[in-house]
Amino acid sequence: MRPEQIHEAMCHLEPQLVEEAARPVQRGKKRLRPFLIAACLSLVIAIPAMAAAGNLLVKVYNRSNMPEHLAGQELDAYYEAVNPEKIPLASLSEEARQDAAEQGDVLVHHGFDSWDAIEDYLGINILDNEVITNARPRAVKVMDQDGQVVLNTPGSLMLVTDPDGQLIGINGSYYCVTATGKAIELYVMAATELNEHDSSGSLGVDFEGGTILHQTSEVFQTESGHSCTIVRTKDSLGETWTVDAWILQHGFTVRLSLTSQSETSADLTIKEILNAFE
Repeated sequence: MRPEQIHEAMCHLEPQLVEEAARPVQRGKKRLRPFLIAACLSLVIAIPAMAAAGNLLVKVYNRSNMPEHLAGQELDAYYEAVNPEKIPLASLSEEARQDAAEQGDVLVHHGFDSWDAIEDYLGINILDNEVITNARPRAVKVMDQDGQVVLNTPGSLMLVTDPDGQLIGINGSYYCVTATGKAIELYVMAATELNEHDSSGSLGVDFEGGTILHQTSEVFQTESGHSCTIVRTKDSLGETWTVDAWILQHGFTVRLSLTSQSETSADLTIKEILNAFE
């Protein structure tokens, strides 16, 4: 998915909280919308196991089988992922826990200049992947609903808190360029032990003025034994291919995304990155 309009949301969040959150600058006509699922536990039961990677489930919808609750949204595609693993609060840094306590129930975006800086701030290792850690950071502007720039950094992190100010989730993004010149978008999400629901990310895609021309999916096994889901989508807005991949890492749901004129090129790059996970 392109970085301009992306934010994933965990199922337990109130809609107004996500709507208040800043979002990357919109440059194209492909609109990506975060969605919230009110009944996460029933959602887990309802998802057919299109791809099962240990505890990771991913379901892909399009206009032919869109969920009933999204019938009026005019979406071209919709994705759901579930991860029942929880992050112990004690594994997170004191700084992150303190910041979460101070922000209360307001979403705050924290900017970072590198992936290492994100992991250092959280005090937890998320990725073991040399392709990502050796990639060149790429700054992306993030704006609020009023059009004000709130961040212009490669990395962005939200500490998600409940109405009582307790840290229940982590939501982050990172943009970079690989050594071979491929622009990669990386999104991570995890629930803490205080979250009563499974960590669930849902994303709606609307090609405004366009449609999905072709879409395929694959369950992919990495060289190190990780199971992943890969989804390839060709849209009519310039007829480009977007290749997305979901993988579970250290309690985090990780999504990689790459857009290219060539399906083969994007697919090979995504698989190269997936195979670099230890």
